[in-house]
Amino acid sequence: MRRAVGESGRVVIYEADPENSEFIERTIDQNGFDNVHVVNAAVSDSEETLTLKKRNPSSSSAGTTIRPPEPDDYMEIDEIGAVRLSDEIADKDHIDLIKIDIEGAEYEVIRDIASDLDVVDTLLIELHHANLGAEKVKSICQILSSKGSIYDIESGDSLTVSEIVNSPDRKHIRWECDQDVSL
Repeated sequence: MRRAVGESGRVVIYEADPENSEFIERTIDQNGFDNVHVVNAAVSDSEETLTLKKRNPSSSSAGTTIRPPEPDDYMEIDEIGAVRLSDEIADKDHIDLIKIDIEGAEYEVIRDIASDLDVVDTLLIELHHANLGAEKVKSICQILSSKGSIYDIESGDSLTVSEIVNSPDRKHIRWECDQDVSL
């Protein structure tokens, strides 16, 4: 991300997991990245306190989330603050890139930032069908396609809303704004 914005750009990382946040902070310090900043907070559609949950040690995979698809597989680990992404980007004239991997809160956040998408050039997002459900995936894609074009990150192929909704697996997509953004 830092390379993408260059020396004069700025990277802000919102990381909900305190352990991950500390690790990222140490990495930034060790590498002397002055234009990379970490905010230890979740991203949501409202300012609130949320419960961060981590997969149980007996689970076959790792991960943290706010909204687990299978609650019995997770244990509560921490209360964390959440910031509204729409508040964070509202006063910006131009944003080159936003990467969203927020484990199930994508629908609420995309719906909340929809009116601000005209200042964003590119959005990278991972959609977990199991976490979100087909209707929320469809709504996300309809919002994004109304203001830009959607592509598969790996192949670069253009995607339709129905191709994404009908995909049984999670989908990594890239959205690009079709509107001219004045700088």
